[in-house]
Order: sequence, then structure tokens, then C-alpha cells
Amino acid sequence: MKEEYGIESDSIKTDDRGKKIRAVAGYVLGIIVIGGLVYYVMENRDAFKSVLDISRGHILGIGAGVFFYWLVSSAQTLVLFREENIRIGFWENFVVLIASIALNYLPMRMGTLLRLRYLKAVHGLRYARYGSLFGIRLVILIFTTGVLGCAGTIAILISGGAFSKELTLIFIALIIISILGYIAPAPKFRNQNSAISRIWNDFSTGFEAIRNKPALAWQVMALTLLQFVALAARLYLSFDAVQFHPSPWILLLLVPLTTLMAFLTFTPGSMGLREGIMGYVTLASGYDFNSGIFAGVVDRVIILAMIFTVGTVCAVYVWIRMQKAVVKNLKSKRSLSQ
Repeated sequence: MKEEYGIESDSIKTDDRGKKIRAVAGYVLGIIVIGGLVYYVMENRDAFKSVLDISRGHILGIGAGVFFYWLVSSAQTLVLFREENIRIGFWENFVVLIASIALNYLPMRMGTLLRLRYLKAVHGLRYARYGSLFGIRLVILIFTTGVLGCAGTIAILISGGAFSKELTLIFIALIIISILGYIAPAPKFRNQNSAISRIWNDFSTGFEAIRNKPALAWQVMALTLLQFVALAARLYLSFDAVQFHPSPWILLLLVPLTTLMAFLTFTPGSMGLREGIMGYVTLASGYDFNSGIFAGVVDRVIILAMIFTVGTVCAVYVWIRMQKAVVKNLKSKRSLSQ
């Protein structure tokens, strides 16, 4: 009866309290991870300086790789939007994507929230449909990560590198999860208050989309692989900038894993986690931990430079256009009500 008188029930209060606790825990953990990366680089700055040999060619090449990666990501989302008859232009979608990437370096994934609000205000895309659309990307990314990772570990072993049982088990598990989810419908969480439940529900919905629209799935997979090529070229140049020349097969492990982290991360822009994974994978493959970390830092610095220049302009544009759309919608509603 409490709800009838506008009084929150104990369950709602508990749920809100749980949200706040999870949010605070996420912020604290994110600060620890990012702080750990900064501390590690500062402690090893002499080693970093001794191997850093970055040229203008490296900077331009990595920057071009970042731009091409964004272009392919934009094409990927455009394919999904067109499937829902959302008539958004390629360059408009590209600008919205860059703005969301830039603002995701702020707390609470502000970029994703801005993107959701923009698509709803300007193009009428419901929030629920957004999650189901991007579930298909998550499913394909998990499957390709498992397949390429297994291929990479085998290729590294054959070429004389170290074999990582832990990484191999992770990649096999990703393949099994993908296959089982395709064969049998995955259950969904009714309560979507946590990030894990939302990701899992998108994952489950993605399987439904793949089963119903296989042609769309193949298009998304092709663009995902093209995205991997762009990232592989970037990481190759980042390795070269710190005088690290591992087996090229290591890219089959690093590229999909670092891409997957963008979906599952709890730190802004996956900072710290991405670099840590690069260090761990290089170490597990028989190379130096520092080399992976240092290469990740080089790539990160160039990304940040592009985000705080191009990304800021894009974010301002998206915000202004969204506000105009909101005002226009309010005026149209008032005119209809009169």
C-alpha cells in the first residue's frame, strides 16, 4: 500500500541503494586501475624512454589507423540502423560515434547516454531497440575473439613462441558460449539494474537477431574483421615505436581482446585495462610485459590527442543538434494538443 501514497517501498530503496553502491565501487575500481597504469609507467619511465623511438610516420600512421577504425565502426552501426529503417546519414552517424567515444572518457559512460538520447530525439530510436541492435555486434565480437584467439595461440606455438593455457581456455570458453547461445535461446535477466545484466540481455537478444537475420550477421562480421585489420595496423606501428618486434601472430590475440574490452570495460575508454591486457598477452606469449604496456601507452596517447580535438567538436555539434530536436518535438506536441 505504500506505493499508493507515493511512499517508496523498501525493495525500491534497497535497489536504489544497491545502484549507488555499485556505482561508487565502479568509480573507485576505475580510479585504482587508471592510477595503477600511471604509477607503473612513471616507475618505469626510464625503461620507456630508452625504447621509445617514435617518428612522425608512426604518429601519422597510428592516427590514420584510428580514423579508419572509427570509419569502419560507423559503417557497422549504419548497417544496423538501416535494418531498423533509421535514415541516418553516414557522416552524421560518424560524428555521433566520435562524440560518444570522446564522452565515454567521462564517468558513467556519458558518451553512450548522449548517443542514446540523440538517436531517440532526432531519429526516434527507442532505448530498448538500441540494446537489441548492438547485441548482435557483441555476439559476433565474442565469437570472432574466441576463433582468432585460438588460431593465434596455435600459430605462436608452431612458430616457436610460448603457449598460454590460460588464454587458450578463455578463447575456447568464448567459442563454446557463442555456440551454445546460438543453439539454445539464452535466458534473460528481468532486473537490468547492473551492467552485467544489461550486457547479458544484449548478448541474448543478439543471438535472436542472428538466427532471424543471418545476412545481417554476415555483414556485421565482415565489417568487424575489417575493424580488426585497422587495429592490427595501429598496434603494429605502436610496437615498432617502442622497438618491439614480436611474432605477427600475437595480433590475433591482442586485436579481438582489446576490442572486446571496449564493450565490457568499467573504466573510461577502457584505460588501464586495455594496456594491462596488452602487457599480459605479450608476457603470456613469451615476450616482455613492459613492451605490451609501452605500446599500449603510445597508442593511447595518440587516441587521446584525437579525441580531445576532433571528439570535442563532434560532441558540441551533437549536443546542439539534439537540443534543437528536443525543442522541435516539444513544439509539435503542443501544437497537436491545442
